[in-house]
Amino acid sequence: MLEAVSLIMSSFLFAYGIRMLVFLYKSRMYHSKSIQFTHQSPPMWMLKTLEKHNNSHSVTSNENISLHDNLRKQILETDIPSNYSSLDHSEFAASFDVPESKLSYSEYYSHPVVSLIVATNNEESVIGSLLKSLEMLTYDRNRFEVIVVDDSTDSTLRILEEWTERMENLKIISRRKRIGWKGGALNLALEYLRRDSSWVIILDADMILPPHIIEKFLGILFNSKKMCDAIQGYCIPYNNHFYANTGFANWVSKGAEFRLAQRNMIEFVARDKLNLPVQITGSLFMIKSSILKEIGFSTDLCEDWDLTLQLYLREHDKNNSTETKDNSKLCKTSILFDENLNAGTQMPTSFSSYFKQRVRVSEGHTRGFIKMIPRLIKHEQPLKNKIEIFLTGLRYLKYIFILSILLLDLATVILLNSSIFNIYSITSFSIQLFCLFSVIITNVLGVIICNRSRQYDLTFLLPKLFLDICTLPALIIGSLLGILRNKGTFYRTQRIASNNQISK
Repeated sequence: MLEAVSLIMSSFLFAYGIRMLVFLYKSRMYHSKSIQFTHQSPPMWMLKTLEKHNNSHSVTSNENISLHDNLRKQILETDIPSNYSSLDHSEFAASFDVPESKLSYSEYYSHPVVSLIVATNNEESVIGSLLKSLEMLTYDRNRFEVIVVDDSTDSTLRILEEWTERMENLKIISRRKRIGWKGGALNLALEYLRRDSSWVIILDADMILPPHIIEKFLGILFNSKKMCDAIQGYCIPYNNHFYANTGFANWVSKGAEFRLAQRNMIEFVARDKLNLPVQITGSLFMIKSSILKEIGFSTDLCEDWDLTLQLYLREHDKNNSTETKDNSKLCKTSILFDENLNAGTQMPTSFSSYFKQRVRVSEGHTRGFIKMIPRLIKHEQPLKNKIEIFLTGLRYLKYIFILSILLLDLATVILLNSSIFNIYSITSFSIQLFCLFSVIITNVLGVIICNRSRQYDLTFLLPKLFLDICTLPALIIGSLLGILRNKGTFYRTQRIASNNQISK
């Protein structure tokens, strides 16, 4: 009996093993065919700026705020126009990374209004760097706005108010109570969008943006052959590459970075190329303003995952389509992913902070998925998409299955002793070995694939594997909490400032 239960659970994990190898193969094929791979980790625009601040091997709050001074000077010296009205058609198309034939002259004169939204809570150590990079964006300032919703108790609000004198398109919204966590703050920001806003870009406070980030988003949008409602980018950690041996980079930050590299360079790339649902990850993504106003953000722990599900399960608008009489049909929503759409961000260096973060993510992800299961079952959509959404939704719950299988195998060996070599046990153990093999091969080949973006080696792989093992309890605890309760705790992510950590 125990062997049969173990076999059923192992068969469930077998699907993840097959999926992992398919993603590995597809991403490997894609990257091997890429003649020019522009993604760098970190990008050169960040390298030239940050390396000048690394001589003392420490970063004070003031130094962190001035990270972009030299970069701004370089931009001004190269005379990059902030308004594209002087460019001819071919120059404008090139600036958007779009073939000239795909960009009409009317699009040139009506390039969309973009709203950049940031939710801040005690971000005094990093907010200056973000604002510096926002100030240097080369997109027409009359065509984008920056909205910051702040509920800080430190000097973040003061810094933001000082910046309103330098950035006319900066809006500061102060809320007294942190209701609804990050999702609540973003929902408040939506109420202050410009009426003509077409797209919204969500950012985190610890990010450093390249000057052409808006143009890059729009270039991908214009260049896409798919229906596109949202575009997800890839945030590159910068503290691992400039602050070695100073407390700003350690095994935690390296392991966390390589985990994200595998997720983006292998899983997300493969999903995008296989036309499978791509997940929104909480920052550096652009989405249609109209859709975001319609859906809004959830106020649970994983507003990004909840938004992903809402996008794929969004019903047709009855007023705009004659094909919406059947409410069970889905909109043809598409979330694009581009591994070359990059911005700088920080990686956590505290294991306790990272552990709590994984508890929060697994709890919010699990609870959000469970709430959506009835709609997922009822809605019509391609079978491969439904399977992928279910496998993604069960991402953290599967660790409960892994723990259960280990306990069942142990009980089988102890109780049945010499009788364990039957068809059920042998099949179950074979599947488990296959799943273990798929994990090992993905991590080993992942170093080769991700090496195209950064010199990854054993100093990143081994911390990643150790971190995965150490955070297994967090994922199991979080999944159980997601099942058992309706409301969780939003654990704060630590920021790097000077030789200390400042909480978010």
